[in-house]
Amino acid sequence: LGDVYKRQDMGHTDVADQLRNSYKFDHWFRNFKWWWSIFLWGLGVLLVNAYITYKKVQIEAGRERFMLSQFEFRQSVALA
Repeated sequence: LGDVYKRQDMGHTDVADQLRNSYKFDHWFRNFKWWWSIFLWGLGVLLVNAYITYKKVQIEAGRERFMLSQFEFRQSVALA
């Protein structure tokens, strides 16, 4: 994921969509109010952007060894 940050094309969108779809939690909300889907999509985008920023900071600080996976990151956010 490190060289993804250096690219200046639409690859960022594809990676963000892949990360968001890995742990998608809004698939069962389709039968509820319409705004729940929009809210949960926004929350998913927020979590992906936070995870990408977290990884970028960890890489720049030289702490790749202690980096959390996306699942562990989301788990720590949920437990906090």
